[in-house]
Amino acid sequence: MGMTITEKILAAHAGRDNVTPGEKVWCKVDVLLTHDVCGPGTIGIFEEEFGEDASVFDPEGVVIIPDHYIFTADDKAQRNIEILRSFAAKHKLPYYYDPDFIPSGGCPGEIPPCYPDPRNTNYGGVCHVALPERGHARPGEILIGTDSHTCTHGAFGQFATGMGNTDAAFVLGTGKTWLMVPESQKFTFTGELPWYIMGKDLVLHAIGEIGFDGATYGAMEFDGETVMSLNIDERCTMTNMAIEAGGKNGIIAADDLTEEFVQARTDKPYTKYESDPDANYLATFTYDASTLEPTVAKPHSPGNRATVREVAGTKIDRSYIGSCTGGKTTDMLAAAMVLNGKKVTVDTFIVPATPAVDISLDELKVDGKSLREIFTESGCRIGPAGCAACLGGPQDTFGRANEPLTVVSTTNRNFPGRMGHKEAQIYLASPLTAAASAITGELTDPRDVVTLTGPVGTRE
Repeated sequence: MGMTITEKILAAHAGRDNVTPGEKVWCKVDVLLTHDVCGPGTIGIFEEEFGEDASVFDPEGVVIIPDHYIFTADDKAQRNIEILRSFAAKHKLPYYYDPDFIPSGGCPGEIPPCYPDPRNTNYGGVCHVALPERGHARPGEILIGTDSHTCTHGAFGQFATGMGNTDAAFVLGTGKTWLMVPESQKFTFTGELPWYIMGKDLVLHAIGEIGFDGATYGAMEFDGETVMSLNIDERCTMTNMAIEAGGKNGIIAADDLTEEFVQARTDKPYTKYESDPDANYLATFTYDASTLEPTVAKPHSPGNRATVREVAGTKIDRSYIGSCTGGKTTDMLAAAMVLNGKKVTVDTFIVPATPAVDISLDELKVDGKSLREIFTESGCRIGPAGCAACLGGPQDTFGRANEPLTVVSTTNRNFPGRMGHKEAQIYLASPLTAAASAITGELTDPRDVVTLTGPVGTRE
C-alpha cells in the first residue's frame, strides 16, 4: 500500500521507510515558529526545563514574529514583545522580525500617528503570511508553530501544524517532536472556477460538508485541477482553515508554481513529495467547483455553512477584511475590484496582513487607481499590517468589536468573543462577499453587486 504526502514527510523525518496512521513517531523538526501571544510562555518553559544558559536546537530553525497585539498601548502586550526581543538577542536568532517602530509606551489614542512606513521596518506582519514571504516555508519539511493556524504552510507541500507551549519548548531545546501519524482525507475540486468563488468559499464548503470536528487529528489533503489552478495566496487560505475542521494539518502537493515562489525567496534545499496513486484515505470527496455558490459560515462555528443567498438580507454593522486568511494581496485585490467606484454603507476595516501586502495597496491598480485609493474613496478605514481584531485583543485594537455587532469577516474563526464582544455575530466569508456586503449593509452575494471577467485568485 502506498503512502499519502503527509505520511511520506513524517516517515522521512522519522528516519523510516514508511509509516501508517495511528503510529507514534519521533520526528526531526525543521522550523519552529512562535509569536507574541505564545512565545513568552514557550520561552519560560524552555528556560525552566533546559536551563537559562541552554542553547536552542538551531538558531536558523527558529522564527519569531510578533504580530497579534502590536498596535496597542497595553503594557502586557508590550512586555511580551520585549521578552521575545531579549530572547532573540541572547541567542543571536537571525529570524526575529522586530516591530521596532513601536514608540515607548505603545500607540496611545488613534492608530494613524503610529502607522509605520512598511518600507522602513523589519517587522514581518501576520506570521502565517510573513513566513512564506521571508522564505521559511519549504516543501517536504516539518514546521511547528505555537499557533493553530500554522497548518497554513501545508500549502507548500510540507507538514505544518500547531502545538502548545510545552511541546514547542521541547522542540526549541531538542529540534524533535513526538507525533501520531494522522489519517488523511482527500478533497478534490474539479472544473473551472467561477469569478465569484475564492479559496475561502471552497474550504468553507468542505468544512461544512464534514463539520467542525470532521477531520479531528487528521490530514486534509486538497487536490484537483481547480486547486492547482489557484495562486499561492488562495492555496494558503484553504490549508489555513484545516484546523477549523479539527485537522492536524492541511496540505497541497508542491508544483512548479510552489517551487517558483520558494526559490525566489530562499536557496535552502528541499524535497518534494506527492501521494501515491494507491495511498489509503479515510475518506475522499470530489466537488465540481463550477457549480459552487458563494459561501459563509454563520455564527458561531466555521462549520455552520450556508450559501450567501440563503442568508442574503441579514443586516450587518461592520465588514472586516484582513487576517492570515483574508488579508493577503489577492484578498485585497478581490475586495478592491468589488469596491471600485462604490461607497460602503457600514464601517469597513481593511487590514493588510504584512508590510509587503501594505505596499501592494499602492503598487497594484484597478482601472488606473491604486487599491489604497479605491479603499479610501469608498470610505474604508485602512489599518497597519497585523492580526488586529481577528483575535479580539485589547480595547484599543484596530477593528475590535467592542459592542454586540453583526460582522461579515474574512477571518477564520467566528466563536463567541473571537473578535472582541462575546455577543457579536460573526459571519465568515470571502473578500468578494465581505466587500459586496459592505456596499449594501447586508449579507450580499457578490454577483448582485458586480461582474468580474475572471477568478481573482487563479495563477494568471
